[in-house]
Amino acid sequence: CRVVGNQSMDAQGGGVRNSVLYNCLIVGNHARRDGGGAWGSTLFNCTVTGNYVEHSSFAGGGVYDGAVINSIVFDNEAPEGDNFWGYTLVFTNSMTYPEQEGWEAGNLTNAPLFTAWGSGYGLEHVPGDYRLRTGSPGLNAGLAFDWMSGPEFEGDIRYLDLDGNPRLDLGHRLVDLGAYERTVPVGTLLMVN
Repeated sequence: CRVVGNQSMDAQGGGVRNSVLYNCLIVGNHARRDGGGAWGSTLFNCTVTGNYVEHSSFAGGGVYDGAVINSIVFDNEAPEGDNFWGYTLVFTNSMTYPEQEGWEAGNLTNAPLFTAWGSGYGLEHVPGDYRLRTGSPGLNAGLAFDWMSGPEFEGDIRYLDLDGNPRLDLGHRLVDLGAYERTVPVGTLLMVN
């Protein structure tokens, strides 16, 4: 899903709160306190950018507490400049900055190299194209999960990215970070003898 342009003026979590999300774009949301994009949530293969927290000493413009797996939390804004914050926040094979104390192998602080960056924060955010371009360190940097292999039951679409493309290259079991899986355009093969 796309969680865009939401506002929470009395509570935490401008975009989502206490949720589990797969393959979602969380962009341009605004919270008065803590977690402009997400608060206390578990994010699998999500892109969190352009979110804003109005005020708090420990705010987390993008995410506050929860778990972030195979996701991109980048370029969010808070008064203290915090992209993320939390006492129980855990990143696994994700891309964000700055490096967190006790950082696990597999996390990256590099810029994601979106196809087109958005601009501004919160409700003033102008969206970009958050697909990863060639050369992004987020390509093939995620962890493969069994649910990415295909639907476990009718109607289960967790294995598809936000564009409806399969998350997993079944031959190599590689997955990209963020809400979109980079696909190679279909071409024409010419054989010359």
